[in-house]
Amino acid sequence: MVELKFRLYDKLDNKMIYDEAGLSLMMSLDGDYSVAKLGETGWKSNESKYYEIMQYIGRKDKNNKDIYVDDYVRCITNLYDISYDEILPIIWRENSLQFDTEHGVSLELLNQNEIEVVGNIYENEELLND
Repeated sequence: MVELKFRLYDKLDNKMIYDEAGLSLMMSLDGDYSVAKLGETGWKSNESKYYEIMQYIGRKDKNNKDIYVDDYVRCITNLYDISYDEILPIIWRENSLQFDTEHGVSLELLNQNEIEVVGNIYENEELLND
């Protein structure tokens, strides 16, 4: 069973939140969510529009780092006679986790030592422009 965990990107503070005391993520079965922060006067709910939520995909990279949807990963492999040495975002496509390439390479086809997390789409936009 895959460990269920999430991280949030706080658009107001421009920072990634992994596990923070006093922060609660509430999610409905239809995917809607809200975030509540514990302050001096109690819990205060913040609108979800101020956060981006990313789910852990249940896999680690070659450095044993957790991989989340919207991470940028360096992929170095030879698959279906196509050589890859690229930095690509992890996305959901057609009900599976994939690298965002024109070929839609499925993450399940790669070994852990072929991928490395190098950033994410919120903090490292410049990675796709290199």
